[in-house]
Amino acid sequence: MVRSHHDTDSSEEEEHPLFTLNDRPVFFHLYTGNGRSAFGLSAGQVQRLTSLIQGHGGLICANEVDADTIIVKEEGVEVLRQKYWISRDIYVEPPSFVHRCIRTRRYKHAPPVRKGLGGRPGGSNRQRVEFSELDDECLCRYLAHVVPYAETGGRMGNEIYKRLMELGDEGGKDGTGSDDTPRILGASDTRRKRQSSIRL
Repeated sequence: MVRSHHDTDSSEEEEHPLFTLNDRPVFFHLYTGNGRSAFGLSAGQVQRLTSLIQGHGGLICANEVDADTIIVKEEGVEVLRQKYWISRDIYVEPPSFVHRCIRTRRYKHAPPVRKGLGGRPGGSNRQRVEFSELDDECLCRYLAHVVPYAETGGRMGNEIYKRLMELGDEGGKDGTGSDDTPRILGASDTRRKRQSSIRL
C-alpha cells in the first residue's frame, strides 16, 4: 500500500525524527549573547525552543561553533550570518525557522545569497592611466598649495583629491595658477598620493 505524508502515524514520526542530518541529531545553539547582546534570546524563548527542538529529535549545544544551526533573534540574523559567512556547515536562523520546519516537516535551510564583490568587473576594457612627470609635478604643486604643512594632515584623505578632480572637470585652475590639473585620482591611488607627499 502506498502512503502519502498525510497518512503517517505517530510511530513513524518517532522512528524518523525531524531534526536529523545524515542519520544524526541536528545540533542547535540558542544564542543568548550571555545577556549582553540585544540579539540574544530571552530565557522564555530558550525554554520553548529547547522543548520544541528536543521533542523533534534535535539537540542543544552550548558552543556556537559546535552547532549546525544557530537560532538568534530576527534583528541579529544578518549580523551573525556575516560572522559565519565562510562556514558551509553553520547556518544562522531566526526562531521562526524552528516553527517553519515543524509545520512543513522538513529541516531545510534556504541557500545563502552570495553577492559579488564591489569594484570593476573582471575582463573589462578599462585600463589604468599612466601618469607623466607633468602630472606628478601638478599634484605636488597642488598639495603644497592646499596643505603646505604635511604635519597638519589631510594629504592622504580622499576629499582633497575629489576637490582637485572637480576643479579639473570644471576646466578651472587647480589652485596653483595652472590649467593642467592632473588626470587623476581614484581612491585606490594611495601609492601616488604618498609619493607626491614625500616629494614635497
